[in-house]
Amino acid sequence: MRTTLPTLESNLISKMVRRDAIKARDEQAKLRNKSDHDRRHGTETLPPLIPGDVVLQKLDHEKSWGKPATVLRQCAPRSYEIRSERGQYRRNRRHLRLSSRQVLDMPTMINIPVPYPVPTQQSPVPETPSRRDADQPGLRSPEPPPTPGFPQRPPEAPNPGHQPSTPVIKTRSGRTVRPPSRFEE
Repeated sequence: MRTTLPTLESNLISKMVRRDAIKARDEQAKLRNKSDHDRRHGTETLPPLIPGDVVLQKLDHEKSWGKPATVLRQCAPRSYEIRSERGQYRRNRRHLRLSSRQVLDMPTMINIPVPYPVPTQQSPVPETPSRRDADQPGLRSPEPPPTPGFPQRPPEAPNPGHQPSTPVIKTRSGRTVRPPSRFEE
């Protein structure tokens, strides 16, 4: 840049650039930018998937998680190859969610080698007295034995003087459902 301002001649001499110092400074800036972005946007690292895992898939434009698929292999750090009943796909990790259920009837399942031995025989379940008693109708106990450390509640007897006019409805969680007073007659 040409200028009429005076300058020292030492400022006009080119200097050797230390590439390793510049590279280290750039790496630190990248790491700082990444940590700031992750903190600001609340990102989280998803756990890796193992071949054979059952996953649900969903693309960005879809509203719900789709049908189950099986992980075949990991292609890249965040990319997996999966097989569903509709075909074989490659998906990013953020488009896959580990399913809590296992798919047993998928026709396209493949045998995947397991790095550890899998036991093939199950140990027989010893027959306990309670199992034998359950098979014979005359020997069933009406109540389970009391659990030590927990007090037993006496059974609630219905009050003969109080009959509810409407049946009591309870939800699965145990809450009693009461209709609004305007519906009562």
